[in-house]
Amino acid sequence: MKRSHARRLRRPLTAMLITGSLLSLVQAVPQAAATDVEPVADSAANTATVFYYTKTRNWSQYNLHYAPDGGSWTTVPGVAMEAACTDWVKKTVDLGSASGLQATFNNGSGTWDNNGGVNYALGTGNITVKDGVVAHSDPCADTGTPSDNTATVYYSTEALGWSTANIHYQPAGGSWTTVPGIGMQAACPGWWKQTLALGSATSLKAAFNNGNGTWDNNNGADYTIATGTSTVKNRTVVHDTADPCAAEEPDTEAPTAPTEVSASADGVSVVLTWEPSTDNKGVAKYQVTRTGGSNGTTVTDTGSTVFTDTNLEGKTEYTYTVKAVDAAGNVSAASTPAQVTTGEKPDAPAAGTPLGTDPRKDPIYFVLTARFNDGDSSNNRGGSQHVKSGNAANNDPMFRGDFKGLVQKLDYIKALGFSAVWITPVVLNRSDYDYHGYHGYDFYKVDPRLESAGASYQDLINAAHAKGMKIYQDVVYNHSSRWGAKGLFTPTVYGVRDSEWSWYYDEKNDGFEYDGLTVETKSGKSYYNGDLWSTAEPTGNTCLNWGKPTGGKSAEGYTLYNCQWPSPTSGMFPSALYHR
Repeated sequence: MKRSHARRLRRPLTAMLITGSLLSLVQAVPQAAATDVEPVADSAANTATVFYYTKTRNWSQYNLHYAPDGGSWTTVPGVAMEAACTDWVKKTVDLGSASGLQATFNNGSGTWDNNGGVNYALGTGNITVKDGVVAHSDPCADTGTPSDNTATVYYSTEALGWSTANIHYQPAGGSWTTVPGIGMQAACPGWWKQTLALGSATSLKAAFNNGNGTWDNNNGADYTIATGTSTVKNRTVVHDTADPCAAEEPDTEAPTAPTEVSASADGVSVVLTWEPSTDNKGVAKYQVTRTGGSNGTTVTDTGSTVFTDTNLEGKTEYTYTVKAVDAAGNVSAASTPAQVTTGEKPDAPAAGTPLGTDPRKDPIYFVLTARFNDGDSSNNRGGSQHVKSGNAANNDPMFRGDFKGLVQKLDYIKALGFSAVWITPVVLNRSDYDYHGYHGYDFYKVDPRLESAGASYQDLINAAHAKGMKIYQDVVYNHSSRWGAKGLFTPTVYGVRDSEWSWYYDEKNDGFEYDGLTVETKSGKSYYNGDLWSTAEPTGNTCLNWGKPTGGKSAEGYTLYNCQWPSPTSGMFPSALYHR
């Protein structure tokens, strides 16, 4: 987006602290395909076709156990799913008046995939669940009536880190597919493929997306692709080219089994660690299987070699095994089991006691906590700029440092001669790129992207005091996040999930509350925005010209509307609470 589309929310005294990050907010908006299809809400209706990936599970049976939003759960084990295409099963369910469903999957014999205990929150339309990742896609889509004119399209996601790829296309002279298009198949590492029957057309327009709102539409121009074999990589189309996967031998080699699996309990939470597996092409993720307790066996996917399991039963023995999975879906043998017994649910950490002494005599080490040291990769989270910024390609999400990592470095800091650590604000942030902590949204909640089992904010303070060190806390009280402050005022902006803007505005999920850490599985984002927009003018709105076109266009050529972004000059923020 152009910078003029979202004016900065100015506050006295702090402009120099926040200007750089606020200027980047608009650039965080991904670009989507310019199309002329019907609004998503119309096409999705109130059914959901759920596709579940089977290659890495290898169960003999697949059941979908679900509850429409606001409705009752099916009887355990749920309803049987049917074969859809290679490596996929599916089930179409009628949701009635509901706009989504809660879902889990099982093999009918007591083994469950319940998304790490929080269930999958799914929307309407075609939805895939693959190794813990939810996307809007149809991996088994019909690609058209066979004809002489076909286009085989290879799309490179090597620099994007996508786990799903859709092609949204329009044969020349024809109509666009319904957003988000049809699923592509993994062809070889870094490449996705789809062959399309074009009828009498000899070319097509296309854009690509990851099924969760991130688009590549060639900077708003879409891609023009001819019949034959074409590749699209780094916004460059090459026609009549060779198959980029022709020299790739199919990968049938499984990774080595994870080793040195260790489980430690902290109250009713367990932290599991292991040494990385090796693979001829590279390990993509791990499967953690837990047995024990009264809830049966669970399988959870993770991209890290550290796994935190919370809210377990007290004084109960659990057994964990870990398998490695590569990009081709090859699964290793299981690791040696690790047993652990949970304890009692711990009391809240005792309040610390100030150390006193004169702060003017303290050599102070300043730390940007979210960027300093990554002690627990399970709380790492990217933002809406994760791909565009290059962070995804470098595995460097905006939140990766945490209190656990800081505790690990206290001896290092003390050895440098410092007696105190000054840390950036710890309150829950909410803006498009908020790693620094100065975009406070909930001033009564510590940002969970900084905490881990056994490494809470209070645990950090206690650890520093135990070493004779102080923690100085940076605070900001004269401005809030871009989205206001919870409990004070959160602006509602104009939005519409039509053919131009459905990629940007997340589907509403009334049962989800933003906390920065939890992924809202209908959108696949921890930076979900479905609670921040409305098409209908909200009661008490003070923003002028609500939802009326401004006459301007976005960088993609989309219609811009008044009240579409948080703005201090539109009357959106109440003058009794905010400077205008």
